[in-house]
Amino acid sequence: RESSERWRFELEGGDQRFDSILGARSKSWFASGNADLFVGRFVLGFRATRYRGNDQNYDQFRTGLDFRF
Repeated sequence: RESSERWRFELEGGDQRFDSILGARSKSWFASGNADLFVGRFVLGFRATRYRGNDQNYDQFRTGLDFRF
């Protein structure tokens, strides 16, 4: 959602179930969030993801500075 010309944010989440006759059942979930701050021709971006499951568990964070033409 863009709430103004200065910033924008997004949230997303979900879960997944995997059933197979060849392997074990697995269940996982994730949540992600993004935020962008617009300063003139620059965009300062923040990203975060959390993933939890049977085989993998991780958190990711990213910050970036971009230039708009």
